[in-house]
Amino acid sequence: MPWQLLVRAGQRYLRRRFRRDIVAAGRESLAEWLRLYGPALRKSLIRLLVGYAAFLVLGFFGAPHLYRLFRPEITLYVLAPMDGFQVYFLLSNVIAIACLIPLVVREALFVYASVTGRPFRGFRYVFIAFFLFVLGLFFGLFVFFPFLFRFTLTLSQAFHIEPYYSVQRYFAFMVGLSLPMAFFFETPLVMYTLARLGWVKPAVYRRYRKYAYFILYVTASMITPPDILAHLSGAVPLILLYEAGIFSTRFLDRPPSSTAGESSPPLS
Repeated sequence: MPWQLLVRAGQRYLRRRFRRDIVAAGRESLAEWLRLYGPALRKSLIRLLVGYAAFLVLGFFGAPHLYRLFRPEITLYVLAPMDGFQVYFLLSNVIAIACLIPLVVREALFVYASVTGRPFRGFRYVFIAFFLFVLGLFFGLFVFFPFLFRFTLTLSQAFHIEPYYSVQRYFAFMVGLSLPMAFFFETPLVMYTLARLGWVKPAVYRRYRKYAYFILYVTASMITPPDILAHLSGAVPLILLYEAGIFSTRFLDRPPSSTAGESSPPLS
């Protein structure tokens, strides 16, 4: 049965990656793992939900300022009764997600410490993750989105088409480009962390570079307008981020180990 294959694959993954004492005591089942660590995971999820709700309320106060900051010079129109509320909620979510990033990384460190039984360290990852996310958000809002918007506006003017933009679609387009770019800016940190834990060898990133380039180009084509120039403008930053991740792992040369308990050092 497919679910039995999935359970067996999960058991093999747990034996390779997580605490050796579970296997030694004969408790290698996935259900036992969930019983042991389920409460910690549930508490982390609850804290994240509460944090998101609190930051969303904070975002409602900051959304008008964000709207005035990024309101374009062209006239925007309201085409539906809920357009104003949708823009308000969209900008509030941008603020909430940005503020939630440090909490997400902190909870990930908490789960890592609970699963591996290693010291709860690595708080510098919280600050680095938040810095990279904010940097990516600024890049998306002030560089990537304005470039693509001017490009699409130029195409419209080339055909003598009068632009008529909905306020909801304008800001949805802005957030749809900028927010994914903010997450993509976490790529170097994710690549470094996986190599630091010994889960991915640094040589793997270099070996599969050309496949990664193709995947990044396809990803960029999914979040940008259907034009080759727009695709390239989105793919180039992603490729540079991937190369930054490779560079960050150049000095990590960890010997292979048979167990995760030995190959997963404390995040510090």
